[in-house]
Amino acid sequence: MPNAATGDTFPRGKIAGVHAAPVHMDRDRTLDKVDALTGEAARAGARIVAYPESFLPGFPLWCLVQRPIDMHAHFQELYANAIELHGPHARRLGQIASKHRVWLSMGVTERSPVSMGTLYNTNLVFDPEGRLVNHHRKLVATWAERLVWGHGDGAGLRVVDTDAGKLG
Repeated sequence: MPNAATGDTFPRGKIAGVHAAPVHMDRDRTLDKVDALTGEAARAGARIVAYPESFLPGFPLWCLVQRPIDMHAHFQELYANAIELHGPHARRLGQIASKHRVWLSMGVTERSPVSMGTLYNTNLVFDPEGRLVNHHRKLVATWAERLVWGHGDGAGLRVVDTDAGKLG
Protein backbone atom coordinates (compact mmCIF):
# COMPACT_ATOMS: atom_id res chain seq x y z
CA MET A 1 0.00 0.00 0.00
CA PRO A 2 1.55 3.38 -0.98
CA ASN A 3 2.38 5.86 1.76
CA ALA A 4 0.51 9.11 1.06
CA ALA A 5 3.36 11.32 2.26
CA THR A 6 6.30 9.61 0.55
CA GLY A 7 4.82 7.43 -2.17
CA ASP A 8 6.79 4.45 -0.82
CA THR A 9 5.07 1.07 -0.94
CA PHE A 10 5.12 -1.20 2.08
CA PRO A 11 3.77 -4.74 2.59
CA ARG A 12 0.59 -5.10 4.53
CA GLY A 13 -0.82 -8.07 6.39
CA LYS A 14 -1.65 -9.54 9.77
CA ILE A 15 1.05 -11.33 11.70
CA ALA A 16 0.35 -13.56 14.70
CA GLY A 17 2.94 -14.05 17.41
CA VAL A 18 1.72 -17.10 19.32
CA HIS A 19 1.96 -16.66 23.07
CA ALA A 20 0.99 -20.10 24.39
CA ALA A 21 2.56 -23.03 26.15
CA PRO A 22 3.43 -26.25 24.31
CA VAL A 23 2.44 -29.63 25.70
CA HIS A 24 5.84 -29.83 27.38
CA MET A 25 8.02 -32.69 26.12
CA ASP A 26 5.17 -34.18 24.10
CA ARG A 27 6.05 -33.66 20.44
CA ASP A 28 2.87 -35.15 18.96
CA ARG A 29 0.40 -33.38 21.22
CA THR A 30 2.30 -30.12 20.71
CA LEU A 31 1.97 -30.57 16.94
CA ASP A 32 -1.78 -31.01 17.41
CA LYS A 33 -1.80 -27.76 19.40
CA VAL A 34 0.24 -25.99 16.70
CA ASP A 35 -2.33 -27.11 14.12
CA ALA A 36 -5.22 -25.74 16.23
CA LEU A 37 -3.51 -22.44 17.13
CA THR A 38 -2.30 -21.86 13.57
CA GLY A 39 -5.82 -22.48 12.29
CA GLU A 40 -7.22 -19.98 14.79
CA ALA A 41 -4.68 -17.35 13.71
CA ALA A 42 -5.35 -18.01 10.01
CA ARG A 43 -9.12 -17.68 10.50
CA ALA A 44 -8.44 -14.29 12.14
CA GLY A 45 -6.58 -13.23 8.99
CA ALA A 46 -2.93 -13.86 9.92
CA ARG A 47 -0.57 -14.38 6.96
CA ILE A 48 2.46 -15.13 9.15
CA VAL A 49 2.18 -17.25 12.30
CA ALA A 50 5.30 -17.25 14.49
CA TYR A 51 6.07 -19.44 17.50
CA PRO A 52 8.87 -18.91 20.07
CA GLU A 53 12.17 -20.72 20.28
CA SER A 54 12.00 -24.41 21.16
CA PHE A 55 8.19 -24.36 21.22
CA LEU A 56 8.43 -27.87 19.86
CA PRO A 57 8.81 -29.83 22.16
CA GLY A 58 9.26 -27.14 24.85
CA PHE A 59 12.03 -25.00 26.30
CA PRO A 60 14.55 -26.88 28.49
CA LEU A 61 13.99 -24.71 31.54
CA TRP A 62 15.82 -27.17 33.80
CA CYS A 63 19.16 -25.98 32.39
CA LEU A 64 18.56 -22.68 34.19
CA VAL A 65 17.59 -24.10 37.57
CA GLN A 66 19.27 -27.49 38.09
CA ARG A 67 22.81 -28.72 38.56
CA PRO A 68 24.21 -30.31 35.39
CA ILE A 69 24.60 -33.67 37.16
CA ASP A 70 20.80 -33.72 37.70
CA MET A 71 19.86 -33.01 34.06
CA HIS A 72 20.53 -36.34 32.36
CA ALA A 73 16.95 -37.65 32.39
CA HIS A 74 15.62 -34.29 31.18
CA PHE A 75 18.12 -34.21 28.32
CA GLN A 76 17.16 -37.75 27.28
CA GLU A 77 13.48 -36.73 27.23
CA LEU A 78 14.26 -33.63 25.17
CA TYR A 79 16.36 -35.67 22.74
CA ALA A 80 13.56 -38.23 22.35
CA ASN A 81 11.04 -35.44 21.58
CA ALA A 82 13.30 -33.34 19.32
CA ILE A 83 12.69 -33.40 15.57
CA GLU A 84 14.87 -34.20 12.58
CA LEU A 85 14.93 -31.69 9.74
CA HIS A 86 13.72 -34.14 7.09
CA GLY A 87 11.66 -36.35 9.38
CA PRO A 88 7.91 -36.85 9.76
CA HIS A 89 7.45 -34.10 12.37
CA ALA A 90 9.04 -31.44 10.16
CA ARG A 91 6.85 -32.67 7.30
CA ARG A 92 3.81 -32.29 9.54
CA LEU A 93 4.76 -28.65 10.19
CA GLY A 94 4.83 -28.12 6.42
CA GLN A 95 1.40 -29.73 6.16
CA ILE A 96 0.08 -27.38 8.85
CA ALA A 97 1.40 -24.33 6.96
CA SER A 98 -0.17 -25.62 3.75
CA LYS A 99 -3.49 -26.57 5.35
CA HIS A 100 -3.93 -23.09 6.81
CA ARG A 101 -2.24 -21.25 3.88
CA VAL A 102 0.15 -19.28 6.12
CA TRP A 103 3.84 -18.61 6.47
CA LEU A 104 4.80 -20.63 9.56
CA SER A 105 7.83 -19.73 11.66
CA MET A 106 8.45 -22.46 14.22
CA GLY A 107 11.02 -22.72 16.99
CA VAL A 108 12.09 -26.35 17.45
CA THR A 109 14.73 -28.41 19.13
CA GLU A 110 16.40 -30.20 16.23
CA ARG A 111 18.36 -33.39 16.61
CA SER A 112 21.06 -34.30 14.16
CA PRO A 113 20.58 -37.54 12.23
CA VAL A 114 24.38 -37.97 12.05
CA SER A 115 25.57 -37.06 15.54
CA MET A 116 24.12 -38.95 18.49
CA GLY A 117 23.26 -36.47 21.21
CA THR A 118 23.73 -33.17 19.37
CA LEU A 119 20.73 -30.84 19.60
CA TYR A 120 20.19 -27.41 18.05
CA ASN A 121 17.88 -24.52 18.89
CA THR A 122 16.43 -24.10 15.39
CA ASN A 123 13.96 -21.86 13.57
CA LEU A 124 12.10 -23.40 10.62
CA VAL A 125 10.13 -21.29 8.14
CA PHE A 126 7.52 -22.88 5.87
CA ASP A 127 5.70 -21.11 3.03
CA PRO A 128 1.91 -21.33 2.47
CA GLU A 129 2.46 -24.32 0.16
CA GLY A 130 4.17 -26.16 3.02
CA ARG A 131 7.71 -25.98 1.63
CA LEU A 132 10.59 -25.48 4.05
CA VAL A 133 12.10 -22.18 2.89
CA ASN A 134 14.54 -21.49 5.72
CA HIS A 135 16.37 -23.50 8.37
CA HIS A 136 18.38 -21.48 10.88
CA ARG A 137 20.24 -22.86 13.89
CA LYS A 138 20.84 -20.40 16.73
CA LEU A 139 24.47 -19.36 16.37
CA VAL A 140 25.45 -19.35 20.04
CA ALA A 141 23.28 -20.68 22.83
CA THR A 142 23.25 -18.32 25.79
CA TRP A 143 24.55 -19.05 29.26
CA ALA A 144 23.07 -22.31 30.64
CA GLU A 145 21.49 -23.17 27.26
CA ARG A 146 24.99 -24.31 26.24
CA LEU A 147 24.42 -27.38 28.41
CA VAL A 148 21.64 -28.38 25.99
CA TRP A 149 22.22 -26.99 22.49
CA GLY A 150 25.22 -27.06 20.18
CA HIS A 151 26.52 -24.08 18.19
CA GLY A 152 24.75 -23.36 14.93
CA ASP A 153 26.21 -21.91 11.77
CA GLY A 154 25.37 -19.04 9.43
CA ALA A 155 23.84 -21.21 6.70
CA GLY A 156 20.25 -20.11 7.39
CA LEU A 157 21.02 -16.59 8.53
CA ARG A 158 18.86 -14.78 6.00
CA VAL A 159 15.55 -13.03 5.53
CA VAL A 160 12.56 -14.58 3.74
CA ASP A 161 10.38 -12.30 1.59
CA THR A 162 6.68 -12.94 2.18
CA ASP A 163 3.52 -11.26 0.94
CA ALA A 164 3.13 -9.75 4.44
CA GLY A 165 6.70 -8.46 4.79
CA LYS A 166 10.18 -9.74 5.49
CA LEU A 167 10.54 -12.66 7.90
CA GLY A 168 13.82 -13.54 9.53
